[in-house]
Amino acid sequence: MKKRVLFFTLAVFAFASLSISFSPASSSAAEVTILNVTPFAFCSLPHKGPYSDIGAVITELINNMQNQNINPQGPPIAIYYSIPEDTPEAELEWEVGFPITPHSEPQAPLQKKVWDYPLVAQAVHIGAYEKAGDTILEVLEWMEANRYVQDGPILGQYLNMPSPDTPPDKLRTQIWIPCKKD
Repeated sequence: MKKRVLFFTLAVFAFASLSISFSPASSSAAEVTILNVTPFAFCSLPHKGPYSDIGAVITELINNMQNQNINPQGPPIAIYYSIPEDTPEAELEWEVGFPITPHSEPQAPLQKKVWDYPLVAQAVHIGAYEKAGDTILEVLEWMEANRYVQDGPILGQYLNMPSPDTPPDKLRTQIWIPCKKD
C-alpha cells in the first residue's frame, strides 16, 4: 500500500510540472524510429483547457483511481488532441492517464479507452517536460521528410519522475505520433 501511495505521489509531482509548448526544434536531434504498437487499455481523465491545469487534473485522476481500486500498469501518459499554436488555450483538448489491465472497469468521471494506433513514429525526449514540444516538432519534421502523415493524437509516456536524483535535464519522455505512409 505504501508503494502505491508513493507512486501516485510521484506521478502528481511529475504532472504538476508538465507544460508543453511547441517552438522551433532545438539543435539536438532526436532519434526517430517507426514502432509497431500492440493495443493497450488505459484509464484517463479527459480535459479541455490550458496545460497549466494538469496538476489538478492528475490529482483528480489519481484520487478517482484510488477510490475505484484501479492500479496503474505502467508509467503515466498524456494524450494531446490539439496543438497550442493552432488552438486558444481554453480550447486545448488533452487527457492524462495510466495503462490498466483490460478487465478493469473505471467509472465516471474516469474513462476506459484503448490505444489502438498500430504504427507510431517515436522518439525519446530528454530534458524538461516543457521542452517536449521541440522533440514533437522534430518527429513531425522527420515524418514529413520520410513520407509519413500523422494519423492520430500525440502521446507522451513519462519514463522517469523528477526527484532529487533526477534533474530536469535528465527527464525522459517517450513521444509517440501515430502515422501512416503518405
